[in-house]
Amino acid sequence: MMKKLLLLFIGGVLACTPLFAETIVPGGDVYGNWAVSGSPYLIQGTITVPAGLSLTIEPGVTVAFQVDSVMFVRGTLNATGNPADSIYFHAYQTGGHWGGIRFINAPDFSHLTYCVITDAHGFDCWNKGGALFLDHSNPVVTHSTIRGNESPYIGGAIACLYANPTISFCEISSNHADSDGGALFLDNSSPQITNCIISDNSSGNNGGALACAHSSNPAIVNCAFERNEADGYGGGILAELSSPLIYNCQVEYNHAGLGGGGLRFTLYANPSLDSTTVRSNTTAGYGAGISLENYANSNIAYCLITNNTASGPGGGIDCGSYCLPSIDHCTIRANAGGQGAGINCGQWGPSISNNIIENNTGGGINFMAGQTYGQIKYNDVYNNQGGNYTGGSIPLFLGQNTLINANSDSCDQFYNISFNPMFVNPTVGNLDLLWGSPCIDAGNPSAPHDPDGTVTDMGALPFDQTTLPAQPEIGVSSLVLSYGLVWIQSPSAKPLKIYNTGDTTLVIYQMQSSNNAIFSVNWNIADSLVLPGDSLTVQVVFHPPEAQFYSENLTINDNDVQVNIALLGTGSVTGVIENGQVPQTFALDGPYPNPFNPNTTFTLSLPKAVDVSLSVYDVSGRLLKTLLSGRRDAGVYQIGFGDLTLPSGVYLYRLQAGEYNANGKMVLLK
Repeated sequence: MMKKLLLLFIGGVLACTPLFAETIVPGGDVYGNWAVSGSPYLIQGTITVPAGLSLTIEPGVTVAFQVDSVMFVRGTLNATGNPADSIYFHAYQTGGHWGGIRFINAPDFSHLTYCVITDAHGFDCWNKGGALFLDHSNPVVTHSTIRGNESPYIGGAIACLYANPTISFCEISSNHADSDGGALFLDNSSPQITNCIISDNSSGNNGGALACAHSSNPAIVNCAFERNEADGYGGGILAELSSPLIYNCQVEYNHAGLGGGGLRFTLYANPSLDSTTVRSNTTAGYGAGISLENYANSNIAYCLITNNTASGPGGGIDCGSYCLPSIDHCTIRANAGGQGAGINCGQWGPSISNNIIENNTGGGINFMAGQTYGQIKYNDVYNNQGGNYTGGSIPLFLGQNTLINANSDSCDQFYNISFNPMFVNPTVGNLDLLWGSPCIDAGNPSAPHDPDGTVTDMGALPFDQTTLPAQPEIGVSSLVLSYGLVWIQSPSAKPLKIYNTGDTTLVIYQMQSSNNAIFSVNWNIADSLVLPGDSLTVQVVFHPPEAQFYSENLTINDNDVQVNIALLGTGSVTGVIENGQVPQTFALDGPYPNPFNPNTTFTLSLPKAVDVSLSVYDVSGRLLKTLLSGRRDAGVYQIGFGDLTLPSGVYLYRLQAGEYNANGKMVLLK
């Protein structure tokens, strides 16, 4: 009988299949199966899953550590719960601690699924990884909660050393590391981290949520890094000597004491940050959204970088010494910083292309004096408080509009524009583009096209033109109407043709010049509908009141895009009007008034068609101007004369009309 009881005891330690509802595990090697019928398993010493053996823990099991001990896994651990029955690892007493789970050179077959790991503090010979330390081990950790753990050194929840685990659909929250990596620390490790929420973690040094060091190149996809805090750098993520891939993540409401409130890349880090939202992060230093330093050459693309606040420079992005990042297709909006609130460029200049940099407080892009510049092309830099471009040496011609881009908008010679990007609702964070935005199709035409097949848009969120309903498309016969010289008493009209090349009716809401007394349009509101494929012709009339040059605009507001047409013309005091009457005799009446200032008018009657010459001379007989020359039909003509350059004095006029001659004097009084 005694022998049988002893075998049962040993089986309880090894296979842990107890006779009662509570199983005491004094320590030592554990393997076999831990069933829910034996739960809770009360751990009273350090336990080890030996190499070559495995331990399976069933759903609903609780593993409670009564002393500050560690679980080593050198073989295979399969702790596989389910959504209804998680597996719990925690300290036995409220407020107590245990040493966490340590995978040491374990094979790649371990799984922690639907597990809850709390209260571990990682105080052992490694001092790494409060809940999990993975040394040359690659377990799968999925659908698990790792909360309220701490480490006296690195990795408050998980520390990886030469480990490439899969971590997915996990909540990793409220963990703390005294040094780096409040939630996770990676050393020469490249795990797959997907669909995780990593929140409310903290570090006494760097990487409030995650710290990557020494050639750690994790793939981080669809994860949220929220409300994490670092006393040093990288409130959300820190990467040094590493190249993580960060895709489709949210990095929000994190804080760093010194720099990189959201993300910090340094020491030759070459991360790829793609399709990620970096929002509402803060720092007492520089680079509230993203901080780059010491040869960090990251690729930042299709990211929303908004509402981040730095006490120092770089509210959105701070590019420190010797960094050459590529910043492409990002929307960088409403950030605040000491300078370069959108992007603060360091000693080397980043490549900045196809971005929207708008409404940042502290300037749009700041340049360091004497720096080397990267490519700054095809951006919309608009309404940044403190200036769109600031700093010691702004690149020559940047922001000086001298060209017209493919959308017929004014741009500088690098195709940068400065227009309202027209977001759907920026006050609630909706930064999709409205149809009609100047950023649509305004990106680099040689860049890969947007998913809808059209020329790339500026900003992080391309407008999907395949979703558009039938649209009108306005066209005009000319964007400039030039009238040349027009007599101030004789208005001149020019036709303007308006086309609709779209798929539905074009509606003209308003058509008006900037000075209707000088340039008027004979448009009638009844002509406001233009069917697809149809056109409308209106007359634009120039009535110059004075002898001077006029430049105005005709604006057409409609249900497509606003069109602006330049109206140019010069008023002249010389002109001819034929009234259509047929007189009986030759006669030249006038000039009237005489004396005159600044102009006067002759009236010429021709009973038949003749060659006519009417000229003005000074008193010495020098020809000043020929007012009328060539053959004219029978009729009555009015001919104006005036020249603002002439001084006061007496002038002579002479008419030759066939065999009829007339001459006289006129006096200009100024």
